[in-house]
Amino acid sequence: MIITVTPNPAWDVTYTLPDVRSGDVHQIEQVRERAGGKGVNVASVLTAVGRESLVIAPVGGPVGEQFATDLQRRGIPTDLVLSPKATRRSTAVVDQIRTTVLNEAGPRQPAQVWTELVTAVRRHLPDTDALVVSGSLPPRAPDDLLRTLVELGHALHRPVILDARGPALQRALSSAPDLVKPNAAEATETTGERDPVAAARALVSAGARAAVVSRGAQGVVLITEDGLALTAYLNRSLSGNPTGAGDALTAALAAAIADGSRSGRNLSREDWREALRHGVSWSAAAVLAPMAGMVDSQTIADVVVDVVIKELM
Repeated sequence: MIITVTPNPAWDVTYTLPDVRSGDVHQIEQVRERAGGKGVNVASVLTAVGRESLVIAPVGGPVGEQFATDLQRRGIPTDLVLSPKATRRSTAVVDQIRTTVLNEAGPRQPAQVWTELVTAVRRHLPDTDALVVSGSLPPRAPDDLLRTLVELGHALHRPVILDARGPALQRALSSAPDLVKPNAAEATETTGERDPVAAARALVSAGARAAVVSRGAQGVVLITEDGLALTAYLNRSLSGNPTGAGDALTAALAAAIADGSRSGRNLSREDWREALRHGVSWSAAAVLAPMAGMVDSQTIADVVVDVVIKELM
């Protein structure tokens, strides 16, 4: 099982229409709603491909009730922390050319919520193969939350994957997370390096055991502490909704690391190549899906043959 922690979950609303014109009134052709946030999307993708996962997240208010009901309907197990603060909303507007995402910042959670979230993680860690902490932190979240979760996982010899950014990620690097997976902009924000390869190397130098930096249509970069340097990308163009592509990538990488953990070994060079192959194909399938957190197994099978993996110099 893979635990996913979402510190700042959201109720995702996706509007689909032919064209978006700033300042105009639009008729929405299609509306989709579901529980979301990056860690939730990771768990949703894992569930879609037949992997067992568990969602831990703080939720509250009317949206919080919808959140729990939706995840139950989708067959995703949860251990949700009840909060007196209302869960935020995230709105994606998808037209024929681009996707525009409007994210609320999220509520300021009471200290007790964070205590209960850490307790929930501790409760389930003995039964898990990997821990994923994914997404933004809401205002005034504990400065050391990510570091605490990494140390908690490592105390029980469980690998920890972080999809985070900025100061919170910087503070966690000294605890040696097994993988960090920011996108290119987040990696630059965290390290100051504009080049994705240099940023990935900086993340590893700062303590991460491996770093994958995603670059949208340009694919991903992998740097590991033992010197492996790879890039992987899809050798064809796609048109769709990229909102959940990074979460699908995180899901694939977490699945590979969990498999290694279950068998008591670190990933070999060939294991990493296969992890990237799956990561890029799952990510591509997410782009072609109507909402974040969705992938189709047939689409994955169709695109995986077009994944290119190369050594970096």
